[in-house]
Amino acid sequence: MKKILAILLSVCMLIPFFSGCGRMRSLTIVKDNAFTVIYDTDTVSTKALREFSNALEEATGVDVRPSKTDEPVKGAILLGNVILPDGTRAAGDLRSKDYKVGIQGDYYLIGGPNADATDEAVDHFIESVLPSLKDGKLKVKAKNDTVMAAEYRTRQITIGNVSPGQYSIVIPKNPSVSELRMAVELREYLADSLGYELLVTDEKSIKTTAQIRVGQDLCKSATAANAHDFAIAVSGTTMEITAESYLGYAAALNELKNTIFTTRDDGPEITDGSAWSGNGEALASHPLTSTGDIRVMFNNIHGQIADGDKPMPVEQPTQMLTEMYLEYLPDVIGLQECTSHSYNAGIIDMLSSEYAMTGDKTDTPIFYRRSTVELLANGDCRFMASDSGIDYGNVRPNDSGRSKGVTWAIFKVKATGEIFAVGSTHLWWKHDSAADETDRSLQMKRIVEVMTTAVNDFVQGTQLSAESIPILVGGDYNTRYVGDKHGPTMLKSDAIGPFKNANDLAQSKNTKSTIHGYALYNQETGIYDTPQKAGGTYDNALDHIMIANSSAVTVNRVCVIDELYSSLSTDHHPIFADITFK
Repeated sequence: MKKILAILLSVCMLIPFFSGCGRMRSLTIVKDNAFTVIYDTDTVSTKALREFSNALEEATGVDVRPSKTDEPVKGAILLGNVILPDGTRAAGDLRSKDYKVGIQGDYYLIGGPNADATDEAVDHFIESVLPSLKDGKLKVKAKNDTVMAAEYRTRQITIGNVSPGQYSIVIPKNPSVSELRMAVELREYLADSLGYELLVTDEKSIKTTAQIRVGQDLCKSATAANAHDFAIAVSGTTMEITAESYLGYAAALNELKNTIFTTRDDGPEITDGSAWSGNGEALASHPLTSTGDIRVMFNNIHGQIADGDKPMPVEQPTQMLTEMYLEYLPDVIGLQECTSHSYNAGIIDMLSSEYAMTGDKTDTPIFYRRSTVELLANGDCRFMASDSGIDYGNVRPNDSGRSKGVTWAIFKVKATGEIFAVGSTHLWWKHDSAADETDRSLQMKRIVEVMTTAVNDFVQGTQLSAESIPILVGGDYNTRYVGDKHGPTMLKSDAIGPFKNANDLAQSKNTKSTIHGYALYNQETGIYDTPQKAGGTYDNALDHIMIANSSAVTVNRVCVIDELYSSLSTDHHPIFADITFK
């Protein structure tokens, strides 16, 4: 078994705050060939359970059949951090590197708050307690109790006069990704920094009376009323944490780490009636509202369920991205790699409070904000050989026929009546030779043809001129603005026709790249971690916004959103432009 004694105190200590540990108290835990053993599945390893059972059978001659459901009776052996009938945990006052082998009220506790600590407790019981067996009985005395307690840098903290180790973190049965991440990240912080290991459970499965409740549906005392607010409140042995957005939860976690569960000795007392509140809007990397007449955003999203042999569930990334879109509220969103997995994850429903989708489901869909723009026309084109026989970059054998193409739409701004067109595109992805860039050039020529034809057709029979309608085409061009080792970029060639790079035109320019590695899905915690940041400058970006008829607009800013949720959700940060009509 893994040894942790090296980091524990060098002596065993009798800790008087354990209930029932009177100086001369004794308890018979094996008597008349009968005993009760109850174990906790979360804090007892299979190996520890087997070794304990075998040793006890050998010492007593009694068949050991540990149970995880029996009601504890006087003299019962509690193995691990068992939840007792009164809603407390047997080892709830211990921290992560501690264990106890001794009398705990009417029971005999062997274990700690995690499997490693319980492993050590079982070792100690087998090596030091079992040899004292006499006359078929095993009588233990409080004076022989062993409590191994590690040294911790932080002071003792209580919530409502109860040790944090007695708490469970409670989330809704179907939590949002922000609620789940709040619970898991708080648990990890309490374990790593304070030494308390809490169970994260849902509202239907909770058994402890001391609870940290996360989420608006579970909170009564804490209320986050305004955009990006958070609220934290303590009532008795219940702490409530709620927020209005993912930015609010991020601010709440900062408050918990830096103020509430501080490691400083002069930190605040967490008592009944304590309350904290704040707002997380300042954590956004860019203005949440447009600085122009419209905001148009593009994002290559995470639409695959695996990366080699690594599981990559789509539901959480989809929810994180849509939560972010709903905070930045672009008027139009163009996505790439929006696969059937993304649609099955519910991306349309997740955006439905503000957005509708144009046309059929494609891998490059366009969503528009119903309250700000009106859809006038739409269509899509996959990059296959055209009817004229000109090859615009055929789909390769290892590439989905739905993946590469352009989806387009024409909109009217409801507030002003201005007309504009948007295309969402995804070009050929390989960089093995100069021919790959040639393929992208052919596909870009096809985009120019499709978009200009759509606008020309739209203005027929109207008094509008095609040149007065700005056309924004964005997405994953799979080409760097400075080209690559095989040659110059097609984004600075005649392939782009009338289009210009929005970042070149912007008054406030983006300086960051858009591409980075995938975050990893942690199967143990159930969330994505190890967020990836983009490396390099905009010259290394693969995602761009191109504008035709750019004289009709002013590009106020181009931004790449490199916040936590975009770093965790996909390998491309979203890029957006705020524009004003001239």
